[in-house]
Amino acid sequence: MKKLLFFVLITTSFTIGCTKQDAIKDKLTDASKQMNVAKPTTSYVPVDFTLLDIGALHNKHVITLLDNTQGLPQVDDIIANGRIFFTGIDFMPIESTNGGIFQRALITSNELAHVGYDFRNLPHPNVSANVKLYINNLLTALDNSNTFSEMLAAIDVIDNDAQTNLTDADLDIIKGTCIIARYSAALWSPVSEGGLGYYDKAMQFSPVMRGGGGPGRFVIGDVSASAQYFTGLGIAASLGLGVPGANAAILGGWAISAGLGSLCTLVGADTVPAPDQPEDIKYDPVKKTLVFEVTPYKLVF
Repeated sequence: MKKLLFFVLITTSFTIGCTKQDAIKDKLTDASKQMNVAKPTTSYVPVDFTLLDIGALHNKHVITLLDNTQGLPQVDDIIANGRIFFTGIDFMPIESTNGGIFQRALITSNELAHVGYDFRNLPHPNVSANVKLYINNLLTALDNSNTFSEMLAAIDVIDNDAQTNLTDADLDIIKGTCIIARYSAALWSPVSEGGLGYYDKAMQFSPVMRGGGGPGRFVIGDVSASAQYFTGLGIAASLGLGVPGANAAILGGWAISAGLGSLCTLVGADTVPAPDQPEDIKYDPVKKTLVFEVTPYKLVF
């Protein structure tokens, strides 16, 4: 596999027009009036995002496939790649099997496939009303962003507002989704804008897709898959986050599931094969490095 060199992105000099930022903030202000104000609970254990860089793992998962495929991958290639990465995660701390978690990730991908990998089109998203408001606003902001720097600025506005107004699982979903969204934006954005240029690389094999919304389209696929993943596992109501190893398992599955979203968006899959029963996928400690050794893929924003 072609190694991705350590890549540092300095975004403090990136700016977005005040008009766009103010528009996003205004929408969030309107949204906050509709929110059910939640107070932190004493039972919820927050996700420890320091245990695994989900953004770096997301990019590693996607890049591994794209750098080892001639042309665009097929849906079967995407599923096979996801399966390999899932074998490097131990889901026992959350009392789940690798096959069961992988099945749920594929079901989520299939649900999104039927609505164009856009969370806003889901008739019954598996999130709270508060999270739905924030994800909808994030996706709309990404729709209205034309460059890498504008996407990053839009993500920051959503992230900062969430950390002021949300708590518990709602906050964790938005925090994790914003991490993945930043890395996804970097992955697909042009090199000339400070990104890694994978949208342009992919379009060399499928130029007809150039009119399909640009890099932001794939970031929307990532955000949509990320938002569904966390509560799709029932983790939001679980007290298992305090169990050693639980956070790493959740974060690993989260990053890879989101990667499935952008990869399936890339190939334009209108359906994703989802097994009726969990596969017999065993945790393989040897493949653990696929998940936990992500340093060359880590970006600095």
